[in-house]
Amino acid sequence: CSVCVWTWQWGRLDCAFASAVRMEWVDQARDQAYFHGYNSVAVHELMVKDEPRTKAYLAAVLSLRDQIAGKVVLDVGAGSGVLSLFCAKYGGAARVYAVEASDIAEQAIACVRANGMERVVTVVHDRMEDVVLPEQVDVIVSEWMGFALLHESMFASVIAARDRWLKPGGLMLPSQAVIYVAPVSLQKFRAEKIDFWSEVYGLDMSPLGERALAEAAAGPVIEVVPPSELCAAPGILAQLDLTTVPEAALQDISAQFSFVVQTDGLFSAMCCWFEVAFPTPSPTEAILPATNAMVSGESSSAAETSAAGAAAIAVDAAPPARVVLGTSPADPPTHWKQTNIFMGKVFPVVAGQTIDCLIRMRQAAENSRLYEFDIEF
Repeated sequence: CSVCVWTWQWGRLDCAFASAVRMEWVDQARDQAYFHGYNSVAVHELMVKDEPRTKAYLAAVLSLRDQIAGKVVLDVGAGSGVLSLFCAKYGGAARVYAVEASDIAEQAIACVRANGMERVVTVVHDRMEDVVLPEQVDVIVSEWMGFALLHESMFASVIAARDRWLKPGGLMLPSQAVIYVAPVSLQKFRAEKIDFWSEVYGLDMSPLGERALAEAAAGPVIEVVPPSELCAAPGILAQLDLTTVPEAALQDISAQFSFVVQTDGLFSAMCCWFEVAFPTPSPTEAILPATNAMVSGESSSAAETSAAGAAAIAVDAAPPARVVLGTSPADPPTHWKQTNIFMGKVFPVVAGQTIDCLIRMRQAAENSRLYEFDIEF
């Protein structure tokens, strides 16, 4: 039988450089463009208002307070400084180094002062790879995740920080990550963006629908997918121990799948999402997780706490076994939503049918911040 290969890639960062320019200059320009994207307050507003994300980090800091208190923390890609302030105010850290390469570092400095934490939190306005700290650290915290987990390749900076500055046995927040994939129908998306054109005010406009499908297949479809649109149970593309994984292991990831279709329907895309888990608290810790994040596979029943900060936080309740931030179709929506790789056509499927495929996720050769997906089936 024939094999279809679908190759899909995020849009590129264009750099107007002559071919004679040294490659490191091109990389610097790409980094500058990347960091420039985080200069806007709107980007940080989006992230802080993402309650599952922000509350998960707050819950993790609270649950790990006994392991953070009095320790030295490094926040990689600190952005607005909210995670650094969590570690200082709620985690009891002795010192926090908040490293941020974008110009939002100036506002992070002001936020540290506004919270009276300037004796604890030091904001370093530089690339993590270029920073020289005055000491090793006990804890690294970072919100580095991109679409499909690895897009943007920010975790490479976290690995550089881990290997250079984290003490042996030090804590990493988060410490584990899993990438999931599953075939989906994308029925709602297709109805709204593609099938819509089949009849418009009594007119056949289907050629526009055909073009809409081609455009969707040319890049990522970042959409919240209802759980009902999954054609089969998800499979694991990668499991990563963030405390030890080398950067080289992230350059090319692949796995073979045999998805079993659950109900009759249509298959039009591969859906990708991730979850990250934080270290398990020690038995002596008793901190209330103020979060909507998943804790040991169940939603936390702890009191709601604003993602923008907590005025008062109880510390007399039993801790969760572990804080897990999930971004699956079944989880509360996040700004990551789900990443969908359109097949370019729609395939009818029936219950019990298998979808056998090889899925490969790899860094683009010309820009390591971008990832490509190859799907063979």
